[in-house]
Amino acid sequence: MTMTCSGCANLPVEIGEYQAGGPVPTHSYYSKLYPAVPFLAASVIEAVESNVSMFTVYDSSWMINGTTDQILPEGMLYQRLLDNMTMGTDFPVNVSATGIGGVYGLLIQNGTRESLLIVNTNATLGLHIAIATSQFPVGGTGSEWTWAPSATAPTPLGSLTLPKSYTIPAQGLLLLDNY
Repeated sequence: MTMTCSGCANLPVEIGEYQAGGPVPTHSYYSKLYPAVPFLAASVIEAVESNVSMFTVYDSSWMINGTTDQILPEGMLYQRLLDNMTMGTDFPVNVSATGIGGVYGLLIQNGTRESLLIVNTNATLGLHIAIATSQFPVGGTGSEWTWAPSATAPTPLGSLTLPKSYTIPAQGLLLLDNY
């Protein structure tokens, strides 16, 4: 379509109902569990990179248990990780690790504030990454949020000197914010 419409590549896209799949009423069982978290986070990154200006996750029953009021893993993704990202201009980040696929990255900048989100959707392999100061202001003060399948919730560390390398476990997430 962009070959015949040069302005079409910049048209915003809106997705009204995005979910883990499965016909109603039998949505994916995994939507209630941690394995849905890295895939939903990767979908958010893909949507932002694809100029999807708005999408609604149609998983409201998987965000919180309506009977117990317990926040479920997808709800924690929104409440504890995505809510702590800087809002601003986004840039795709190429995160490559030899032999490991399914790694997604997004950098968001707003003035001097930046957030870097890296998601490893690989179910069996973790990765070790080095972050160059030209990509993100490592070595400065910031916060770090990590989450892996072994943890019940994201782990925040604030007011620390951001290291230059990280290990992200299989199905793990890393969010860095500079101050």
